[in-house]
Amino acid sequence: MSKNRLQKYILSVTLSAFLWSAAGVLPAMAEAPVVLPGQTYPGVLYSSQLLDNISFSDTLGHWARGAIIRTAAQSIVRGYGNRLFRPGESLTREEALALLIRLMGLESQAQQATLTSNPAEKIKPRWSDGYIAVALEKGLVTAEEREKLLSDRAKPAQRQEVAAWTGRALGLAPLYGPRQQAIYNFKDWQQVAPAYLPLLEAVLQEGVMVGTSPTTFAPRDLVKRGEMATLLDRLSPRFLSPRGLQVLRGEVSAREEGASVVNSTVIRWVDFQVQTAGGQVIRMRAETGSSQGDRDFFVFKEDRLGRSPLLATGDLAQVILNQDGVLYVEVTGKALEEPAGTLVAVNDAGKEVTISTSGGGTASYPVSPYVAVTVDRRDARLTDLLKGQEVSLVVKNGVVTAIRATLGDDLPGYTPVATRVINGRIAEIRTGEITVAVDGGSEEALRITGGTVFFQDGAPATLQDLKVGAPVRLTVSGERDITRLDLAGPNDNITAILKGRVEKVNPTGNQLVLGQVSSYYYGDWLPLADVKAVEVDPAAPVYAGGRPLELAGGYPQLVGQEVYAAIASPYGKEVAVKITAKSGEGLSLNSPVKTLPLGGQELRLEGEQSFLRFNAGTIVVKDRKLAQPADLSGDDHLFVVANRDAGFHRAAVIISQEFYPARWQSYRGVIDRVREDDFRLERYSEFDPTGWEEPGGSSDYMNFILSWEAVVVDATGQSGKTITPEEFYRSRFTDKYEDEYVYLVSRQGRVEAMVIYPYSQRYNATKTSLGRVKSVDSAGGQLVLEAVRDYSEGYQKWIANPDPMYLQGASAIVIKNNRVTSLSQLAQGDAVYLVHDQVKGVLLFVQ
Repeated sequence: MSKNRLQKYILSVTLSAFLWSAAGVLPAMAEAPVVLPGQTYPGVLYSSQLLDNISFSDTLGHWARGAIIRTAAQSIVRGYGNRLFRPGESLTREEALALLIRLMGLESQAQQATLTSNPAEKIKPRWSDGYIAVALEKGLVTAEEREKLLSDRAKPAQRQEVAAWTGRALGLAPLYGPRQQAIYNFKDWQQVAPAYLPLLEAVLQEGVMVGTSPTTFAPRDLVKRGEMATLLDRLSPRFLSPRGLQVLRGEVSAREEGASVVNSTVIRWVDFQVQTAGGQVIRMRAETGSSQGDRDFFVFKEDRLGRSPLLATGDLAQVILNQDGVLYVEVTGKALEEPAGTLVAVNDAGKEVTISTSGGGTASYPVSPYVAVTVDRRDARLTDLLKGQEVSLVVKNGVVTAIRATLGDDLPGYTPVATRVINGRIAEIRTGEITVAVDGGSEEALRITGGTVFFQDGAPATLQDLKVGAPVRLTVSGERDITRLDLAGPNDNITAILKGRVEKVNPTGNQLVLGQVSSYYYGDWLPLADVKAVEVDPAAPVYAGGRPLELAGGYPQLVGQEVYAAIASPYGKEVAVKITAKSGEGLSLNSPVKTLPLGGQELRLEGEQSFLRFNAGTIVVKDRKLAQPADLSGDDHLFVVANRDAGFHRAAVIISQEFYPARWQSYRGVIDRVREDDFRLERYSEFDPTGWEEPGGSSDYMNFILSWEAVVVDATGQSGKTITPEEFYRSRFTDKYEDEYVYLVSRQGRVEAMVIYPYSQRYNATKTSLGRVKSVDSAGGQLVLEAVRDYSEGYQKWIANPDPMYLQGASAIVIKNNRVTSLSQLAQGDAVYLVHDQVKGVLLFVQ
């Protein structure tokens, strides 16, 4: 489609939308439900489909998980299918604009505008045409921006563009002159396009967007899907009514079950009574057995997704209603709590108290004006409380109504605040401060001072090494000053699962001596040693028959038995961190999960008839971390070591591993054009762990930007040579690389490595395998792998290949330790996940 014809089409869509609006033909906005005291609101008929649609397997542990779930529940954001959301993937301009239109409740208008093309033009509409037309009509984009969108709509959206569109969606007035203050806190403010700066300032002052670090806004960085979900989540309360939604907050005060008969059909129901903050009482109903279908709502509680059975009396809940009934419930706490800990602070106005809990975190609560305070059972005032005192709180509906404190035997009047340690993930980075999502669910804002020191993997680090979502361990002094910040390393990874017969126990040295030891490797047990002494971590749980054993007993029951041991190196040496005894004939399975009942103690794999039972003794490893069965997902591909015991299959070891790291994205396609600061692929496809996905027809394009440290290999000649990103971009003057075929990997919206092949010699790399490096000849570009496992899409299994694999790897993209490297950096014994065509390796990820 030519640009002129496309402009005519968009103009016709815009005029048509205007004429319909004048004629009153546009569909009316959805009306928010009217909340009536005593009313019973049913769940929705499509709860199962909605729960499947938002149960994203790749958001677990992601810093934006809550925002993603909330916005997906409201159908603002959507996934890619196969339970993938891809929070780290960048958005195109048309996608970001469409999300804002959807947030504003204008999607029906945009879709109808898209469908109403002018038949005389004979132009095939593009899905985003109507969204662009509505964005222009509603003032989200200017006429000049619309022209840019027509030609570059599929280009990744920049943060400054999204900020400007957001400001206009909110109706914010641009700020000029001395009113511009917030933007100058960022050292890169001069990178902001002058046309966007006044709106960006308004958005910053409104508090709906923040910098990527305390000193950087990164206006030209690409917007990730997780970031966009967080922004939309902040904006959502302002646009509830146009989307026909109503939000209530209250306490689940009662639960009642029953049944009724309708037209000879027994319908079973469960009612949850909610007393709202305003004193109203409503009921939410889940029912099964109706001829129309089951009605339910889904619940987000303590980072778990499920249906109404997750709710309990005493839960504090946020409820979202639409015209169909109860759409979504998020549990935000308990109505009555009695937390205890050390007093950290009472704010100056006496409106909030903060305590340090036994788990190492902190919790803050608003204080009732009528709070009852006692110290050593004597009446007292808030001003009598001292930092460092042991206190217990009575918290009702989220508000402290009573504080019981003690001076203690060793605290005659005052004790300095003790240093505390906090474990969690970075949720937000601001100037001089970070917000940490503390393990356990709470959040805490902490100060970075001139005395804060930073470490990563034991080596000195800097403030610039901090990233949102990164796991951290903080040492905090005083109220909230960080004295030391440690970025987490990989030392607690499970490095091996061993099997062996217990020959001897040394309880004094916490050791087991194992005979005939083998190591588990993706479905098989590979011989390791005739005899091996395994040190047992003093805190390691040890099980036999699903029951825990005590170290003090010396584990006499284990002598002579075969055991499985999960091995880690948390302190620089190998120790067993969990042990379970073998209980019957062993078998090894691997397949995707078919059935995983919520809260149950069994699962079933695809292609298997028998259920696998598990218990507390089952060793569960997910993404190389020791986990619990509840951490498993219906999207996982599992490796299972099971024992046949008393007619049942009992899972002794369950492993779920992400071989293809989610932080990387891989693409292949034909170079269509090269410009000064980006390039475009046509006929491109994206790789996911099951193969290459073709997003569209041959006319689809995608734009990419090279990192200035990107490794670019020109393999179009007799021998491959490395070129700089600048040399690649200069090829736009000669069209040297246009119509050539590339494989590339990107991270955080930037291409980190790319190999350019002659189009005539393009490689159809569709095979995925696992293997261990047996030998590597970096000079000759040859790689030999052993213990090979090939993935079969037909059987959905990893199948052992008895033969070594010989591959050419001179031009392969190699990722090791999350960095682009070369074949020469591979070492014997490295486990690799690779994409290949049985002759040439294209992508290699060292595990």
